[in-house]
Amino acid sequence: MSKEAVLEEAARIIEGGWARHELAYDAEGNPVYYTDPTAVTFCLVGALSLAEIRLNHSFGWNLLLKGVLEKRGFTGIFISDWNNEIATSAAEVAEVLREAKQYV
Repeated sequence: MSKEAVLEEAARIIEGGWARHELAYDAEGNPVYYTDPTAVTFCLVGALSLAEIRLNHSFGWNLLLKGVLEKRGFTGIFISDWNNEIATSAAEVAEVLREAKQYV
């Protein structure tokens, strides 16, 4: 699998259910770990981590995404802060993941 495939899988995971402030939530809104089979919504980091496991391919996506977000004006330290405080929709998060594919 490729880095692009991981980013695309993470985008699809986000489009299936986006979360903030926790890696993942179950259907009742309880925080769960991103690998928990009851997880139905995922934050940016949870989706990327799950995509890596599903595709058995890991890479240093944190710096890649931080660079993409900086081009969009994000000046924070953690990409999770962007997901939790600045991102406005699942579509926007998925768009950033797909945009990152051009830099791998």
